[in-house]
Amino acid sequence: MKKYFSYLLVPALLLLVQSGCAPGPKLTATKEELVQAIAADKWTFAADQADPQYGRNRSLDAGYEVKCSKEKLVVYLPYFGRAYSGAGVYSNQRPLDFTSRDFNLSKEKDNKGRWLVTIRPKDAADIAALRFTFFENGTASLDAELSSRSPVSFRGYVRVLQ
Repeated sequence: MKKYFSYLLVPALLLLVQSGCAPGPKLTATKEELVQAIAADKWTFAADQADPQYGRNRSLDAGYEVKCSKEKLVVYLPYFGRAYSGAGVYSNQRPLDFTSRDFNLSKEKDNKGRWLVTIRPKDAADIAALRFTFFENGTASLDAELSSRSPVSFRGYVRVLQ
Protein backbone atom coordinates (compact mmCIF):
# COMPACT_ATOMS: atom_id res chain seq x y z
CA MET A 1 0.00 0.00 0.00
CA LYS A 2 2.83 2.42 0.86
CA LYS A 3 4.45 1.64 -2.47
CA TYR A 4 1.36 2.77 -4.41
CA PHE A 5 0.99 5.83 -2.20
CA SER A 6 4.54 6.97 -3.03
CA TYR A 7 3.86 6.42 -6.74
CA LEU A 8 0.89 8.80 -6.50
CA LEU A 9 2.46 11.28 -4.10
CA VAL A 10 5.57 12.10 -6.13
CA PRO A 11 3.73 13.07 -9.36
CA ALA A 12 1.13 15.03 -7.36
CA LEU A 13 3.88 17.00 -5.62
CA LEU A 14 5.64 17.65 -8.92
CA LEU A 15 2.43 18.99 -10.45
CA LEU A 16 1.79 21.17 -7.42
CA VAL A 17 5.31 22.65 -7.47
CA GLN A 18 5.24 23.12 -11.24
CA SER A 19 1.88 24.90 -11.21
CA GLY A 20 3.05 27.21 -8.43
CA CYS A 21 6.24 28.17 -10.30
CA ALA A 22 4.74 28.62 -13.75
CA PRO A 23 4.24 32.24 -14.76
CA GLY A 24 0.67 33.38 -15.11
CA PRO A 25 -0.80 34.72 -18.30
CA LYS A 26 0.38 38.13 -19.40
CA LEU A 27 -2.29 40.76 -19.20
CA THR A 28 -2.06 42.09 -22.72
CA ALA A 29 -4.53 44.53 -24.14
CA THR A 30 -7.12 43.47 -26.69
CA LYS A 31 -7.04 45.06 -30.11
CA GLU A 32 -9.86 47.48 -29.26
CA GLU A 33 -8.37 48.38 -25.86
CA LEU A 34 -5.00 48.97 -27.49
CA VAL A 35 -6.46 51.36 -30.07
CA GLN A 36 -8.32 53.29 -27.35
CA ALA A 37 -5.25 53.44 -25.09
CA ILE A 38 -3.00 54.72 -27.88
CA ALA A 39 -5.59 57.30 -28.95
CA ALA A 40 -5.91 58.52 -25.34
CA ASP A 41 -2.15 58.28 -24.62
CA LYS A 42 -2.80 56.03 -21.61
CA TRP A 43 -0.73 52.85 -21.89
CA THR A 44 2.07 50.89 -20.23
CA PHE A 45 4.81 49.04 -22.08
CA ALA A 46 6.09 46.14 -19.93
CA ALA A 47 9.51 44.91 -21.09
CA ASP A 48 10.42 41.25 -20.76
CA GLN A 49 13.54 41.12 -22.99
CA ALA A 50 16.41 43.52 -23.70
CA ASP A 51 18.37 43.40 -26.96
CA PRO A 52 21.48 45.59 -26.67
CA GLN A 53 23.43 46.56 -29.76
CA TYR A 54 26.51 44.88 -28.27
CA GLY A 55 26.35 41.67 -26.27
CA ARG A 56 23.71 39.05 -25.74
CA ASN A 57 19.94 39.31 -25.38
CA ARG A 58 18.70 39.29 -21.81
CA SER A 59 15.45 38.19 -20.25
CA LEU A 60 14.13 40.74 -17.78
CA ASP A 61 12.35 40.39 -14.48
CA ALA A 62 8.94 41.94 -13.98
CA GLY A 63 8.75 45.63 -13.16
CA TYR A 64 10.68 47.15 -16.07
CA GLU A 65 8.22 49.36 -17.88
CA VAL A 66 7.33 52.64 -19.54
CA LYS A 67 4.12 54.37 -18.46
CA CYS A 68 2.74 56.99 -20.78
CA SER A 69 -0.05 59.46 -20.16
CA LYS A 70 -0.74 62.86 -21.68
CA GLU A 71 0.91 64.70 -18.81
CA LYS A 72 3.71 62.35 -17.72
CA LEU A 73 6.15 59.77 -19.06
CA VAL A 74 7.74 57.40 -16.53
CA VAL A 75 10.59 55.23 -17.83
CA TYR A 76 12.12 52.49 -15.69
CA LEU A 77 14.28 50.25 -17.86
CA PRO A 78 17.76 48.75 -17.50
CA TYR A 79 20.57 49.80 -19.80
CA PHE A 80 23.04 47.41 -21.41
CA GLY A 81 25.47 48.95 -23.86
CA ARG A 82 28.43 51.19 -24.47
CA ALA A 83 28.85 54.74 -23.27
CA TYR A 84 30.63 57.31 -25.39
CA SER A 85 32.43 60.45 -24.27
CA GLY A 86 30.33 62.80 -22.18
CA ALA A 87 27.85 60.09 -21.21
CA GLY A 88 27.94 60.80 -17.48
CA VAL A 89 29.06 57.26 -16.67
CA TYR A 90 30.30 58.19 -13.20
CA SER A 91 27.15 60.01 -12.12
CA ASN A 92 25.27 56.88 -10.92
CA GLN A 93 22.36 58.05 -13.07
CA ARG A 94 20.80 55.27 -15.14
CA PRO A 95 19.96 56.66 -18.61
CA LEU A 96 16.62 54.85 -18.90
CA ASP A 97 15.34 55.64 -15.41
CA PHE A 98 13.59 59.02 -15.52
CA THR A 99 10.30 60.88 -15.40
CA SER A 100 9.46 63.45 -18.06
CA ARG A 101 6.68 66.02 -18.12
CA ASP A 102 7.92 67.79 -21.25
CA PHE A 103 7.94 65.55 -24.31
CA ASN A 104 6.73 65.35 -27.91
CA LEU A 105 4.65 62.33 -28.86
CA SER A 106 3.78 61.36 -32.41
CA LYS A 107 1.82 58.32 -33.52
CA GLU A 108 0.71 56.75 -36.75
CA LYS A 109 -0.80 53.49 -37.92
CA ASP A 110 0.97 51.70 -40.75
CA ASN A 111 -0.65 49.61 -43.49
CA LYS A 112 0.01 46.35 -41.56
CA GLY A 113 -2.11 47.48 -38.57
CA ARG A 114 0.85 48.32 -36.33
CA TRP A 115 0.99 51.52 -34.30
CA LEU A 116 4.26 53.44 -34.46
CA VAL A 117 4.68 55.81 -31.51
CA THR A 118 7.72 58.07 -31.15
CA ILE A 119 8.43 59.97 -27.95
CA ARG A 120 11.12 62.65 -27.72
CA PRO A 121 11.63 63.83 -24.14
CA LYS A 122 12.84 67.41 -23.86
CA ASP A 123 13.87 67.17 -20.21
CA ALA A 124 15.93 63.94 -20.41
CA ALA A 125 19.26 65.02 -21.86
CA ASP A 126 20.60 61.58 -22.81
CA ILE A 127 17.46 60.35 -24.62
CA ALA A 128 17.12 61.25 -28.29
CA ALA A 129 13.99 59.18 -28.99
CA LEU A 130 11.93 56.24 -27.79
CA ARG A 131 10.33 54.45 -30.75
CA PHE A 132 7.55 51.99 -29.93
CA THR A 133 5.90 49.52 -32.28
CA PHE A 134 2.59 48.16 -30.97
CA PHE A 135 1.24 45.06 -32.66
CA GLU A 136 -2.44 44.10 -32.85
CA ASN A 137 -1.95 41.05 -30.61
CA GLY A 138 -0.80 43.22 -27.66
CA THR A 139 2.93 42.66 -28.02
CA ALA A 140 5.29 45.57 -28.55
CA SER A 141 8.88 46.57 -29.16
CA LEU A 142 10.86 49.63 -28.15
CA ASP A 143 13.98 51.06 -29.76
CA ALA A 144 15.72 53.50 -27.41
CA GLU A 145 18.03 55.96 -29.16
CA LEU A 146 20.42 57.70 -26.79
CA SER A 147 22.63 60.67 -27.62
CA SER A 148 25.86 59.52 -25.93
CA ARG A 149 25.37 55.76 -25.61
CA SER A 150 24.74 52.84 -27.93
CA PRO A 151 21.08 52.10 -28.69
CA VAL A 152 19.16 49.30 -27.01
CA SER A 153 15.91 47.56 -27.94
CA PHE A 154 13.28 45.93 -25.77
CA ARG A 155 10.46 43.50 -26.42
CA GLY A 156 7.38 43.06 -24.31
CA TYR A 157 3.67 43.74 -24.25
CA VAL A 158 1.20 46.57 -23.78
CA ARG A 159 -1.28 47.13 -20.98
CA VAL A 160 -3.94 49.81 -20.70
CA LEU A 161 -2.98 52.39 -18.07
CA GLN A 162 -5.69 52.70 -15.44
